[in-house]
Amino acid sequence: QAGHARKGSDRSRVAIYDREGLLIEVDDLKYFGGGGRSQSFQFNHELTKGDHRFFVEPIEADEKLEVGKTRSERFAKLSEAEIRDAEKRREKPLKPDDDIDEKEFPFMLRKAGVEGPTKIPQHLLPPHQNKILRRHAQLRDGRWRDVEVSAIESLTPFLRQVFRSPVTKEEVKPYAQLVVQACDRGQSYYRGMQVAITAALVSPRFLFRIETPPENWKPSGEDGAVALTQHQLATRLSYFLWSSTPDEQLLHDADQNRLSGKTLQEHVRRMLADPKSEALATQFAAQWLGLRNLEQHEADTNDTFTQFDPELMKSMSRETELLFAEIVRGNKPITELLTADYTFVNSDLAKHYGIDHDSSEFQRVSLQGTPRRGILSHASVLTLTSNSTRTSPVKRGKWILENVLGTPPPDPPANVPELEETKTADDNASLRVQLELHRESPTCASCHRVMDQLGFGLENFDAIGRYRTQENSLPVDASGVLPGGREFDGSVELVEVLGRTERDAFAKTAFQRLLTFALGRELSPSDRCVVDDLVGQAKANDYRLVDLIMAVVESRPFQYYDWPVPQ
Repeated sequence: QAGHARKGSDRSRVAIYDREGLLIEVDDLKYFGGGGRSQSFQFNHELTKGDHRFFVEPIEADEKLEVGKTRSERFAKLSEAEIRDAEKRREKPLKPDDDIDEKEFPFMLRKAGVEGPTKIPQHLLPPHQNKILRRHAQLRDGRWRDVEVSAIESLTPFLRQVFRSPVTKEEVKPYAQLVVQACDRGQSYYRGMQVAITAALVSPRFLFRIETPPENWKPSGEDGAVALTQHQLATRLSYFLWSSTPDEQLLHDADQNRLSGKTLQEHVRRMLADPKSEALATQFAAQWLGLRNLEQHEADTNDTFTQFDPELMKSMSRETELLFAEIVRGNKPITELLTADYTFVNSDLAKHYGIDHDSSEFQRVSLQGTPRRGILSHASVLTLTSNSTRTSPVKRGKWILENVLGTPPPDPPANVPELEETKTADDNASLRVQLELHRESPTCASCHRVMDQLGFGLENFDAIGRYRTQENSLPVDASGVLPGGREFDGSVELVEVLGRTERDAFAKTAFQRLLTFALGRELSPSDRCVVDDLVGQAKANDYRLVDLIMAVVESRPFQYYDWPVPQ
């Protein structure tokens, strides 16, 4: 906004130059007559990437100028010191009033601004922008037109997806009004859409998965079990397999009331084949196996384990996630998590394991000829079940009882001293000997008799999962005996024993954890009856993981929920 202040003159010409002094625009401004009014003009100019500087100058009416050719040597030769001085003086601009000398100040520039870009190349836009903005409001004469209509057309499919169910025009309209209000305040249509989308993403309808009966629901029995609506089922399925909102295909079939039987099975297979099913490994497997606790693990990096750093820790977790994802992709038996004779390593983890592999990318490698098999030899599990400076057969055995066999031990009795507080054979006694003394107490022996034996089988791995044959200059004894006289010596034999004799227990544990994750709650006694039945059916096909997932989805606990019956 600017103006020509001298009375008796129709107009003044204004020239705009770039930092090299090249003329990029010229226009006329009429006499504004005082009273705070002003004239303005706009123009478009294509800018290159980087910083730019512009100069505005009133010029004589008869001066010949040609945009793109005329140059002002005055501006081109301005020094940085002169520019800084002008910017400093600009900090206190003159206020237009009756005391301004029109001869000394015949021209006033009140405001200059840059808006743009007027058009953004498609490849620079965020990938989902065109999916969300189905219709664009038009900017004409400085005002946005058809804002509400455009916003409703764009927001309706977006809100349907984020709210995971159909939306009415009345439900969309308040969000469209946020766009209208933004445009009325002088903001752009796109800024208004940002406001509306933000409002949707902080709405309780997006943040919470609400499962309540339909308005016309009536209890059909005494238990108050309510079948999920089609959209509730789509939501539960999507968050189980993807940890994200349902996609259009799932919502479409929910709209058509088709999520059952063969169609539901096809969706499960399709979703497991989608890259988004990686969430089963990064969310479910990480929760089940406790990988999230690895981030809080405090290994002694000052003296004992100096090579344990955040990058190695991430590689440890990733190995376990990739093995789980491989079993999902191949619909392999869940027991292969225990017995797999292969794994996935990058160069950091390979060096940690003593395996020859120099790629920074994770690749599948064979474990034949190594002392490692399955997740029990993964550095992630071995580290999070250790203390900061040494291994803990007790923690490792407890982890196997809880996460593999599904038989967590009871809490220790009150007033039982820690291992460090009990007597030892001598100062150089091995950890195994110290634990044997610890088990002399009858109150400890009942649980530790099995728990410690399981942990002893992993003693060839130190507190960050490196293989070793000695501890404090003493040979490591990794042998043990499980109930029933099942003997083993070392981690490979321990895994073979568990894989051969505890397949059913491990499959049941895995199914229970899957169902708990899918429901988002602890299992009830009635749920456990379903678990026994479905796990028994899966045994015939060797407990394959996709079969277990399908059994979860088709189970009654997954498709129904309890609701209080009105009295």
